[in-house]
Amino acid sequence: MDPLAGDSLSTDSLATLLTWTTTHGIIISPSIRVVDHGPTGNIAVVSVLSEPILPSSTLVSIPKTAILSVRSCSIAERIPFVPYGHGATLALSLGLYYEILQPVPIAILWNVSNAFPGDEDGVEAYSWLTGTEVEKELKTDEGQYIIEEIRQYYITVVQPILSNFIPSPSLVGFLYAYSLVSSRAFLVDAYHGLSMVPIADAFNHAYENHVQLERLRRLPRVRVPPRMRARPRSSPSASALPPAHMAAGADTVDMVTSRAVPPHAEVFNTYGRLGSAALLARYGFALEGGEADGATFGWVGSGICGLRAEDGGVGGGADREFARMYGTVRSACGERLSGLLSEDNAMVYVPGSADGRAGPCLCINAEAQVSMDLWLWAAVEALFVLQREGVLRLEGADEAAMLLETVIHLQNRIEGADKDHDVGDQHKARRVLAALARTLSALCRSRVARMGKRPALDTAQLGALLDNLPPDRPKTRLAVAHVLGERVLLESCTAGCVHEFGKDLYI
Repeated sequence: MDPLAGDSLSTDSLATLLTWTTTHGIIISPSIRVVDHGPTGNIAVVSVLSEPILPSSTLVSIPKTAILSVRSCSIAERIPFVPYGHGATLALSLGLYYEILQPVPIAILWNVSNAFPGDEDGVEAYSWLTGTEVEKELKTDEGQYIIEEIRQYYITVVQPILSNFIPSPSLVGFLYAYSLVSSRAFLVDAYHGLSMVPIADAFNHAYENHVQLERLRRLPRVRVPPRMRARPRSSPSASALPPAHMAAGADTVDMVTSRAVPPHAEVFNTYGRLGSAALLARYGFALEGGEADGATFGWVGSGICGLRAEDGGVGGGADREFARMYGTVRSACGERLSGLLSEDNAMVYVPGSADGRAGPCLCINAEAQVSMDLWLWAAVEALFVLQREGVLRLEGADEAAMLLETVIHLQNRIEGADKDHDVGDQHKARRVLAALARTLSALCRSRVARMGKRPALDTAQLGALLDNLPPDRPKTRLAVAHVLGERVLLESCTAGCVHEFGKDLYI
Protein backbone atom coordinates (compact mmCIF):
# COMPACT_ATOMS: atom_id res chain seq x y z
CA MET A 1 0.00 0.00 0.00
CA ASP A 2 1.14 3.54 -0.50
CA PRO A 3 1.42 6.57 1.67
CA LEU A 4 0.51 8.75 -1.29
CA ALA A 5 -2.18 9.44 0.42
CA GLY A 6 0.28 11.02 2.86
CA ASP A 7 -2.44 13.55 2.85
CA SER A 8 -5.00 13.03 5.57
CA LEU A 9 -8.17 15.08 5.84
CA SER A 10 -9.57 16.42 9.06
CA THR A 11 -13.01 15.10 10.02
CA ASP A 12 -14.59 18.45 9.09
CA SER A 13 -12.83 18.51 5.73
CA LEU A 14 -13.93 14.95 4.98
CA ALA A 15 -17.53 15.85 5.82
CA THR A 16 -17.27 18.86 3.50
CA LEU A 17 -15.84 16.65 0.76
CA LEU A 18 -18.64 14.10 1.06
CA THR A 19 -21.26 16.86 1.00
CA TRP A 20 -19.60 18.27 -2.11
CA THR A 21 -19.67 14.86 -3.82
CA THR A 22 -23.40 14.52 -3.14
CA THR A 23 -24.25 17.94 -4.55
CA HIS A 24 -22.20 17.17 -7.67
CA GLY A 25 -23.92 13.86 -8.36
CA ILE A 26 -21.14 11.53 -7.27
CA ILE A 27 -22.63 8.28 -5.99
CA ILE A 28 -20.73 6.19 -3.44
CA SER A 29 -21.93 2.65 -2.80
CA PRO A 30 -23.20 2.01 0.75
CA SER A 31 -20.86 -0.99 0.82
CA ILE A 32 -17.81 1.26 1.24
CA ARG A 33 -16.80 4.26 3.28
CA VAL A 34 -14.21 6.97 2.74
CA VAL A 35 -12.34 7.39 6.03
CA ASP A 36 -9.90 10.10 7.05
CA HIS A 37 -7.60 7.69 8.92
CA GLY A 38 -7.39 4.28 7.28
CA PRO A 39 -5.11 1.36 8.19
CA THR A 40 -2.05 3.44 7.26
CA GLY A 41 -3.24 6.53 9.12
CA ASN A 42 -4.23 8.35 5.92
CA ILE A 43 -7.35 8.82 3.84
CA ALA A 44 -8.58 5.47 2.53
CA VAL A 45 -11.59 3.57 1.20
CA VAL A 46 -12.73 0.55 3.21
CA SER A 47 -15.48 -2.04 2.93
CA VAL A 48 -18.18 -1.89 5.61
CA LEU A 49 -19.74 -5.23 4.69
CA SER A 50 -19.49 -8.48 6.63
CA GLU A 51 -19.50 -10.34 3.32
CA PRO A 52 -17.24 -10.02 0.27
CA ILE A 53 -17.97 -7.36 -2.33
CA LEU A 54 -18.40 -9.25 -5.59
CA PRO A 55 -16.38 -8.67 -8.77
CA SER A 56 -17.90 -6.27 -11.34
CA SER A 57 -19.57 -4.21 -8.61
CA THR A 58 -19.69 -0.45 -9.12
CA LEU A 59 -18.42 1.22 -5.95
CA VAL A 60 -18.29 4.84 -7.10
CA SER A 61 -19.97 6.53 -10.05
CA ILE A 62 -18.61 9.97 -10.97
CA PRO A 63 -20.36 12.18 -13.56
CA LYS A 64 -17.89 13.67 -15.99
CA THR A 65 -19.37 17.05 -15.09
CA ALA A 66 -17.66 16.66 -11.69
CA ILE A 67 -14.15 15.99 -12.96
CA LEU A 68 -11.49 18.61 -13.54
CA SER A 69 -9.84 18.55 -16.94
CA VAL A 70 -8.26 21.07 -19.28
CA ARG A 71 -11.63 21.13 -21.06
CA SER A 72 -13.64 21.84 -17.90
CA CYS A 73 -11.41 24.16 -15.86
CA SER A 74 -12.16 27.86 -15.50
CA ILE A 75 -9.51 28.95 -17.99
CA ALA A 76 -10.07 26.18 -20.54
CA GLU A 77 -10.04 28.59 -23.47
CA ARG A 78 -6.55 29.78 -22.52
CA ILE A 79 -4.84 26.37 -22.27
CA PRO A 80 -3.73 24.50 -25.42
CA PHE A 81 -5.22 20.99 -25.25
CA VAL A 82 -2.76 18.09 -25.31
CA PRO A 83 -4.43 14.64 -25.39
CA TYR A 84 -1.68 12.54 -23.80
CA GLY A 85 1.95 12.39 -22.68
CA HIS A 86 3.92 14.83 -20.57
CA GLY A 87 2.34 17.78 -22.36
CA ALA A 88 -1.05 16.65 -21.04
CA THR A 89 0.34 16.53 -17.50
CA LEU A 90 1.70 20.07 -17.83
CA ALA A 91 -1.55 21.44 -19.25
CA LEU A 92 -3.71 19.88 -16.53
CA SER A 93 -1.25 21.12 -13.89
CA LEU A 94 -1.86 24.67 -15.13
CA GLY A 95 -5.63 24.20 -14.93
CA LEU A 96 -5.41 22.69 -11.46
CA TYR A 97 -3.03 25.39 -10.21
CA TYR A 98 -5.50 28.07 -11.25
CA GLU A 99 -8.34 26.28 -9.44
CA ILE A 100 -6.25 25.81 -6.28
CA LEU A 101 -5.70 29.57 -6.18
CA GLN A 102 -9.45 30.19 -6.35
CA PRO A 103 -11.87 29.92 -3.39
CA VAL A 104 -13.63 26.86 -4.82
CA PRO A 105 -14.25 23.54 -3.01
CA ILE A 106 -12.28 21.38 -5.43
CA ALA A 107 -9.10 22.19 -3.50
CA ILE A 108 -10.39 20.37 -0.41
CA LEU A 109 -9.26 17.10 -1.97
CA TRP A 110 -5.71 18.13 -1.27
CA ASN A 111 -5.84 19.87 2.08
CA VAL A 112 -2.08 20.15 2.55
CA SER A 113 -0.45 23.07 4.35
CA ASN A 114 2.40 23.68 1.92
CA ALA A 115 3.80 22.25 -1.27
CA PHE A 116 7.53 21.61 -1.30
CA PRO A 117 9.46 22.15 1.92
CA GLY A 118 13.10 22.66 0.99
CA ASP A 119 14.48 20.08 3.38
CA GLU A 120 17.94 18.55 3.40
CA ASP A 121 16.42 15.08 3.21
CA GLY A 122 15.15 15.68 -0.32
CA VAL A 123 18.50 17.03 -1.51
CA GLU A 124 20.35 14.08 0.02
CA ALA A 125 17.89 11.56 -1.43
CA TYR A 126 18.22 13.06 -4.91
CA SER A 127 22.00 12.68 -4.81
CA TRP A 128 21.59 8.90 -4.47
CA LEU A 129 19.57 8.47 -7.66
CA THR A 130 22.43 8.86 -10.17
CA GLY A 131 22.66 5.90 -12.53
CA THR A 132 19.50 4.23 -11.24
CA GLU A 133 16.23 3.52 -12.99
CA VAL A 134 14.77 6.46 -11.10
CA GLU A 135 17.16 8.80 -12.92
CA LYS A 136 15.78 7.45 -16.19
CA GLU A 137 12.25 8.27 -15.00
CA LEU A 138 13.35 11.84 -14.22
CA LYS A 139 14.44 12.42 -17.83
CA THR A 140 12.73 12.76 -21.18
CA ASP A 141 13.51 10.35 -24.02
CA GLU A 142 16.02 12.93 -25.27
CA GLY A 143 17.92 12.84 -21.97
CA GLN A 144 16.72 16.22 -20.68
CA TYR A 145 15.63 16.39 -17.05
CA ILE A 146 11.85 16.72 -16.87
CA ILE A 147 12.13 19.48 -14.26
CA GLU A 148 13.73 21.69 -16.93
CA GLU A 149 10.79 21.07 -19.26
CA ILE A 150 8.43 21.95 -16.40
CA ARG A 151 10.30 25.20 -15.68
CA GLN A 152 10.25 26.15 -19.35
CA TYR A 153 6.50 25.47 -19.55
CA TYR A 154 5.94 27.59 -16.46
CA ILE A 155 7.88 30.52 -17.94
CA THR A 156 6.42 30.38 -21.45
CA VAL A 157 2.83 29.26 -20.77
CA VAL A 158 1.78 29.39 -17.11
CA GLN A 159 3.07 32.84 -16.18
CA PRO A 160 1.68 34.64 -19.25
CA ILE A 161 -1.77 33.08 -18.75
CA LEU A 162 -2.09 33.38 -14.97
CA SER A 163 -0.65 36.90 -14.80
CA ASN A 164 -3.96 38.04 -16.32
CA PHE A 165 -5.84 36.70 -13.29
CA ILE A 166 -3.41 36.41 -10.37
CA PRO A 167 -0.93 39.05 -9.13
CA SER A 168 1.91 36.69 -8.30
CA PRO A 169 1.78 33.07 -9.44
CA SER A 170 4.78 31.03 -8.31
CA LEU A 171 6.80 28.13 -9.67
CA VAL A 172 6.52 26.39 -6.29
CA GLY A 173 2.73 26.58 -6.47
CA PHE A 174 2.72 25.20 -10.00
CA LEU A 175 5.06 22.37 -8.97
CA TYR A 176 2.61 21.50 -6.22
CA ALA A 177 -0.21 21.27 -8.76
CA TYR A 178 2.06 19.27 -11.07
CA SER A 179 2.83 16.75 -8.31
CA LEU A 180 -0.89 16.26 -7.72
CA VAL A 181 -1.59 15.70 -11.40
CA SER A 182 1.40 13.39 -11.80
CA SER A 183 0.35 11.20 -8.91
CA ARG A 184 -3.46 11.31 -9.07
CA ALA A 185 -4.80 12.06 -12.54
CA PHE A 186 -6.68 9.56 -14.70
CA LEU A 187 -6.97 9.37 -18.47
CA VAL A 188 -10.75 9.67 -18.85
CA ASP A 189 -11.62 9.85 -22.55
CA ALA A 190 -10.62 11.42 -25.85
CA TYR A 191 -12.45 14.68 -25.07
CA HIS A 192 -11.37 15.33 -21.48
CA GLY A 193 -8.00 13.60 -21.69
CA LEU A 194 -6.07 13.57 -18.42
CA SER A 195 -8.36 14.57 -15.55
CA MET A 196 -8.63 14.88 -11.79
CA VAL A 197 -11.44 12.53 -10.71
CA PRO A 198 -12.94 13.18 -7.25
CA ILE A 199 -13.14 10.17 -4.88
CA ALA A 200 -11.42 7.93 -7.44
CA ASP A 201 -8.12 9.31 -6.13
CA ALA A 202 -9.08 8.47 -2.54
CA PHE A 203 -8.31 4.79 -3.14
CA ASN A 204 -4.84 3.80 -2.06
CA HIS A 205 -2.85 1.57 -4.38
CA ALA A 206 -1.32 -1.90 -4.32
CA TYR A 207 -0.16 -4.45 -6.89
CA GLU A 208 -2.96 -6.78 -5.73
CA ASN A 209 -5.72 -4.29 -6.43
CA HIS A 210 -9.50 -4.66 -6.14
CA VAL A 211 -10.84 -1.86 -8.35
CA GLN A 212 -10.12 -0.08 -11.60
CA LEU A 213 -11.46 2.97 -13.38
CA GLU A 214 -13.99 2.19 -16.10
CA ARG A 215 -15.08 4.77 -18.63
CA LEU A 216 -18.73 4.21 -19.53
CA ARG A 217 -21.24 6.28 -21.41
CA ARG A 218 -24.90 5.68 -20.68
CA LEU A 219 -27.25 6.85 -23.41
CA PRO A 220 -30.72 8.17 -22.46
CA ARG A 221 -32.51 5.59 -24.61
CA VAL A 222 -30.96 2.71 -22.67
CA ARG A 223 -32.91 1.95 -19.52
CA VAL A 224 -30.54 -0.65 -18.08
CA PRO A 225 -26.95 0.57 -17.62
CA PRO A 226 -24.65 -1.17 -20.14
CA ARG A 227 -22.35 -2.48 -17.43
CA MET A 228 -25.34 -4.29 -15.86
CA ARG A 229 -26.00 -6.08 -19.17
CA ALA A 230 -22.37 -6.72 -20.01
CA ARG A 231 -21.52 -8.32 -16.69
CA PRO A 232 -24.56 -10.25 -15.39
CA ARG A 233 -24.22 -11.55 -11.87
CA SER A 234 -25.31 -14.96 -10.69
CA SER A 235 -26.70 -13.40 -7.53
CA PRO A 236 -27.47 -9.86 -6.39
CA SER A 237 -24.80 -8.04 -4.41
CA ALA A 238 -25.33 -5.49 -1.70
CA SER A 239 -22.29 -3.73 -3.09
CA ALA A 240 -23.84 -2.82 -6.43
CA LEU A 241 -25.27 0.62 -6.97
CA PRO A 242 -28.99 0.20 -7.76
CA PRO A 243 -30.03 1.34 -11.25
CA ALA A 244 -32.41 3.89 -9.71
CA HIS A 245 -29.39 5.83 -8.50
CA MET A 246 -28.08 6.28 -12.02
CA ALA A 247 -29.15 9.47 -13.71
CA ALA A 248 -30.73 8.85 -17.07
CA GLY A 249 -28.17 9.41 -19.77
CA ALA A 250 -25.44 10.22 -17.25
CA ASP A 251 -21.94 10.14 -18.72
CA THR A 252 -19.75 8.82 -15.92
CA VAL A 253 -16.49 7.23 -14.96
CA ASP A 254 -16.88 4.44 -12.43
CA MET A 255 -14.70 2.63 -9.93
CA VAL A 256 -15.57 -1.03 -10.51
CA THR A 257 -14.27 -4.09 -8.68
CA SER A 258 -12.05 -6.38 -10.75
CA ARG A 259 -12.02 -9.05 -8.03
CA ALA A 260 -13.75 -9.72 -4.72
CA VAL A 261 -13.06 -7.41 -1.78
CA PRO A 262 -12.80 -9.25 1.58
CA PRO A 263 -15.14 -8.16 4.39
CA HIS A 264 -14.07 -4.96 6.17
CA ALA A 265 -10.89 -4.73 4.06
CA GLU A 266 -9.32 -1.64 2.55
CA VAL A 267 -10.15 -1.33 -1.15
CA PHE A 268 -7.13 -0.76 -3.39
CA ASN A 269 -6.71 0.64 -6.88
CA THR A 270 -3.84 -0.26 -9.20
CA TYR A 271 -0.80 1.49 -10.63
CA GLY A 272 -0.75 -0.94 -13.54
CA ARG A 273 2.69 -2.16 -14.61
CA LEU A 274 4.71 0.60 -12.97
CA GLY A 275 7.89 -0.57 -11.26
CA SER A 276 9.37 0.85 -8.09
CA ALA A 277 11.50 3.39 -10.00
CA ALA A 278 8.46 4.92 -11.72
CA LEU A 279 6.52 4.91 -8.47
CA LEU A 280 9.34 6.67 -6.65
CA ALA A 281 9.73 9.27 -9.39
CA ARG A 282 6.02 10.00 -9.90
CA TYR A 283 4.46 9.23 -6.53
CA GLY A 284 7.24 9.52 -3.96
CA PHE A 285 7.11 5.97 -2.61
CA ALA A 286 7.91 2.43 -3.71
CA LEU A 287 6.27 -0.98 -3.48
CA GLU A 288 8.33 -4.16 -3.16
CA GLY A 289 7.94 -7.26 -5.27
CA GLY A 290 6.72 -5.69 -8.50
CA GLU A 291 7.07 -7.72 -11.69
CA ALA A 292 7.96 -4.53 -13.56
CA ASP A 293 11.09 -3.96 -11.46
CA GLY A 294 14.43 -4.45 -13.17
CA ALA A 295 17.25 -2.60 -14.92
CA THR A 296 16.97 -1.15 -18.40
CA PHE A 297 19.66 -0.05 -20.84
CA GLY A 298 19.73 2.21 -23.86
CA TRP A 299 19.45 5.59 -22.10
CA VAL A 300 22.19 8.07 -21.21
CA GLY A 301 23.87 6.92 -18.01
CA SER A 302 22.66 3.31 -18.20
CA GLY A 303 25.85 1.79 -19.61
CA ILE A 304 24.46 1.60 -23.13
CA CYS A 305 23.22 4.68 -24.95
CA GLY A 306 21.25 3.61 -27.99
CA LEU A 307 23.41 0.65 -29.02
CA ARG A 308 26.71 2.26 -28.04
CA ALA A 309 28.56 1.03 -24.96
CA GLU A 310 29.19 4.08 -22.76
CA ASP A 311 32.18 2.45 -21.06
CA GLY A 312 34.99 1.60 -23.49
CA GLY A 313 35.94 -1.30 -21.23
CA VAL A 314 32.66 -3.09 -21.90
CA GLY A 315 33.48 -4.05 -25.46
CA GLY A 316 34.63 -2.93 -28.86
CA GLY A 317 31.49 -2.83 -30.96
CA ALA A 318 30.45 0.75 -30.31
CA ASP A 319 30.25 1.93 -33.93
CA ARG A 320 28.05 1.97 -37.01
CA GLU A 321 29.28 -1.44 -38.12
CA PHE A 322 28.14 -2.90 -34.80
CA ALA A 323 24.72 -1.26 -35.04
CA ARG A 324 24.33 -2.57 -38.60
CA MET A 325 25.35 -6.10 -37.57
CA TYR A 326 23.07 -6.07 -34.53
CA GLY A 327 20.10 -4.81 -36.51
CA THR A 328 20.64 -7.35 -39.29
CA VAL A 329 21.03 -10.32 -36.96
CA ARG A 330 18.06 -9.24 -34.81
CA SER A 331 15.80 -8.85 -37.84
CA ALA A 332 16.99 -12.03 -39.54
CA CYS A 333 16.94 -14.49 -36.67
CA GLY A 334 15.92 -12.76 -33.43
CA GLU A 335 12.60 -14.60 -33.26
CA ARG A 336 14.24 -17.90 -34.24
CA LEU A 337 16.85 -17.55 -31.50
CA SER A 338 14.08 -16.81 -28.99
CA GLY A 339 12.29 -19.96 -30.12
CA LEU A 340 15.41 -22.07 -29.66
CA LEU A 341 15.86 -20.83 -26.09
CA SER A 342 15.04 -23.42 -23.43
CA GLU A 343 11.85 -22.53 -21.52
CA ASP A 344 13.58 -23.02 -18.16
CA ASN A 345 16.64 -20.99 -19.11
CA ALA A 346 17.92 -19.39 -15.91
CA MET A 347 19.89 -16.63 -17.63
CA VAL A 348 17.72 -15.36 -20.50
CA TYR A 349 14.02 -14.57 -20.89
CA VAL A 350 11.83 -13.52 -23.78
CA PRO A 351 9.64 -10.50 -22.87
CA GLY A 352 5.92 -11.04 -23.36
CA SER A 353 3.76 -9.11 -25.76
CA ALA A 354 2.93 -6.60 -22.99
CA ASP A 355 6.59 -5.57 -23.07
CA GLY A 356 6.51 -5.06 -26.82
CA ARG A 357 8.13 -1.95 -28.24
CA ALA A 358 9.42 -0.73 -31.57
CA GLY A 359 13.11 -0.95 -30.63
CA PRO A 360 15.18 -3.51 -28.74
CA CYS A 361 14.18 -4.38 -25.18
CA LEU A 362 17.56 -4.12 -23.46
CA CYS A 363 16.80 -5.03 -19.87
CA ILE A 364 17.27 -7.30 -16.88
CA ASN A 365 14.07 -8.44 -15.19
CA ALA A 366 13.23 -8.81 -11.50
CA GLU A 367 14.58 -12.39 -11.58
CA ALA A 368 18.01 -11.14 -12.74
CA GLN A 369 17.49 -12.65 -16.20
CA VAL A 370 18.62 -10.74 -19.28
CA SER A 371 16.17 -10.09 -22.09
CA MET A 372 16.73 -11.84 -25.41
CA ASP A 373 17.59 -8.49 -27.01
CA LEU A 374 20.22 -7.76 -24.35
CA TRP A 375 21.64 -11.28 -24.76
CA LEU A 376 21.85 -10.63 -28.50
CA TRP A 377 23.53 -7.26 -27.88
CA ALA A 378 26.15 -8.96 -25.68
CA ALA A 379 26.55 -11.78 -28.21
CA VAL A 380 27.21 -9.41 -31.13
CA GLU A 381 29.52 -7.38 -28.88
CA ALA A 382 31.38 -10.63 -28.08
CA LEU A 383 31.72 -11.45 -31.80
CA PHE A 384 33.29 -8.05 -32.45
CA VAL A 385 35.71 -8.45 -29.55
CA LEU A 386 36.79 -11.93 -30.68
CA GLN A 387 37.25 -10.74 -34.26
CA ARG A 388 39.31 -7.78 -33.12
CA GLU A 389 41.50 -10.12 -31.07
CA GLY A 390 42.01 -12.39 -34.09
CA VAL A 391 40.31 -15.34 -32.41
CA LEU A 392 37.36 -15.41 -34.80
CA ARG A 393 36.65 -14.56 -38.43
CA LEU A 394 33.12 -14.06 -39.76
CA GLU A 395 32.14 -13.26 -43.35
CA GLY A 396 28.88 -11.50 -42.55
CA ALA A 397 25.60 -11.39 -40.66
CA ASP A 398 24.41 -14.76 -42.01
CA GLU A 399 27.43 -16.57 -40.63
CA ALA A 400 27.08 -14.66 -37.35
CA ALA A 401 23.45 -15.73 -37.08
CA MET A 402 24.33 -19.41 -37.65
CA LEU A 403 27.05 -19.23 -35.01
CA LEU A 404 24.68 -17.65 -32.48
CA GLU A 405 22.21 -20.49 -33.04
CA THR A 406 25.00 -22.86 -32.06
CA VAL A 407 25.71 -20.72 -28.99
CA ILE A 408 22.04 -20.96 -27.94
CA HIS A 409 22.11 -24.76 -28.24
CA LEU A 410 25.33 -24.87 -26.21
CA GLN A 411 23.80 -22.66 -23.52
CA ASN A 412 20.73 -24.92 -23.39
CA ARG A 413 22.96 -27.99 -23.02
CA ILE A 414 24.99 -26.41 -20.21
CA GLU A 415 21.75 -25.71 -18.37
CA GLY A 416 20.61 -29.32 -18.73
CA ALA A 417 18.36 -29.02 -21.77
CA ASP A 418 18.79 -29.83 -25.47
CA LYS A 419 21.13 -32.76 -24.65
CA ASP A 420 20.40 -34.62 -27.89
CA HIS A 421 21.10 -31.71 -30.21
CA ASP A 422 24.37 -31.69 -32.12
CA VAL A 423 25.98 -28.43 -31.01
CA GLY A 424 28.40 -28.39 -33.93
CA ASP A 425 31.61 -26.40 -33.50
CA GLN A 426 31.61 -26.42 -29.69
CA HIS A 427 35.05 -24.84 -29.42
CA LYS A 428 34.01 -21.71 -31.32
CA ALA A 429 30.62 -21.56 -29.57
CA ARG A 430 32.28 -21.88 -26.14
CA ARG A 431 34.55 -18.96 -26.89
CA VAL A 432 31.60 -16.80 -27.95
CA LEU A 433 29.53 -17.81 -24.92
CA ALA A 434 32.41 -17.05 -22.56
CA ALA A 435 32.96 -13.64 -24.18
CA LEU A 436 29.21 -12.99 -24.05
CA ALA A 437 29.11 -13.74 -20.32
CA ARG A 438 32.12 -11.50 -19.74
CA THR A 439 30.42 -8.70 -21.66
CA LEU A 440 27.24 -8.96 -19.58
CA SER A 441 29.23 -9.09 -16.35
CA ALA A 442 31.26 -6.03 -17.38
CA LEU A 443 28.08 -4.17 -18.32
CA CYS A 444 26.55 -4.83 -14.90
CA ARG A 445 29.74 -3.83 -13.08
CA SER A 446 29.96 -0.65 -15.18
CA ARG A 447 26.39 0.23 -14.19
CA VAL A 448 27.10 -0.41 -10.50
CA ALA A 449 30.23 1.73 -10.64
CA ARG A 450 28.23 4.82 -11.62
CA MET A 451 25.22 4.18 -9.40
CA GLY A 452 24.27 6.18 -6.33
CA LYS A 453 26.16 8.66 -4.21
CA ARG A 454 28.70 6.12 -2.89
CA PRO A 455 29.22 3.38 -5.50
CA ALA A 456 32.34 2.08 -3.72
CA LEU A 457 30.19 0.67 -0.90
CA ASP A 458 29.28 -2.99 -1.21
CA THR A 459 25.74 -4.21 -0.61
CA ALA A 460 26.43 -5.13 3.02
CA GLN A 461 27.73 -1.62 3.71
CA LEU A 462 24.75 -0.09 1.91
CA GLY A 463 22.43 -2.21 4.04
CA ALA A 464 24.15 -1.01 7.20
CA LEU A 465 23.91 2.60 6.03
CA LEU A 466 20.20 2.12 5.36
CA ASP A 467 19.61 0.59 8.79
CA ASN A 468 21.34 3.51 10.51
CA LEU A 469 19.52 6.35 8.76
CA PRO A 470 17.70 8.57 11.27
CA PRO A 471 13.87 8.62 11.28
CA ASP A 472 13.78 12.16 9.86
CA ARG A 473 15.28 10.98 6.54
CA PRO A 474 12.35 9.15 4.88
CA LYS A 475 13.24 10.29 1.35
CA THR A 476 16.88 9.30 1.72
CA ARG A 477 15.73 5.94 3.07
CA LEU A 478 13.61 5.36 -0.04
CA ALA A 479 16.49 6.36 -2.33
CA VAL A 480 19.12 4.20 -0.62
CA ALA A 481 16.72 1.25 -0.48
CA HIS A 482 16.16 1.59 -4.21
CA VAL A 483 19.89 1.75 -4.93
CA LEU A 484 20.41 -1.34 -2.79
CA GLY A 485 17.68 -3.21 -4.68
CA GLU A 486 19.18 -2.38 -8.08
CA ARG A 487 22.67 -3.27 -6.86
CA VAL A 488 21.49 -6.68 -5.67
CA LEU A 489 19.76 -7.27 -9.01
CA LEU A 490 22.82 -6.37 -11.11
CA GLU A 491 25.20 -8.33 -8.92
CA SER A 492 22.86 -11.33 -9.06
CA CYS A 493 22.96 -11.14 -12.85
CA THR A 494 26.76 -11.04 -12.80
CA ALA A 495 26.90 -13.98 -10.40
CA GLY A 496 24.44 -15.85 -12.60
CA CYS A 497 26.76 -15.57 -15.60
CA VAL A 498 29.63 -17.05 -13.59
CA HIS A 499 27.47 -19.74 -11.96
CA GLU A 500 25.84 -20.90 -15.18
CA PHE A 501 28.99 -21.05 -17.27
CA GLY A 502 31.89 -20.98 -14.82
CA LYS A 503 31.92 -24.75 -14.44
CA ASP A 504 32.25 -25.25 -18.19
CA LEU A 505 33.80 -22.07 -19.52
CA TYR A 506 36.64 -19.76 -18.70
CA ILE A 507 35.05 -16.38 -17.94
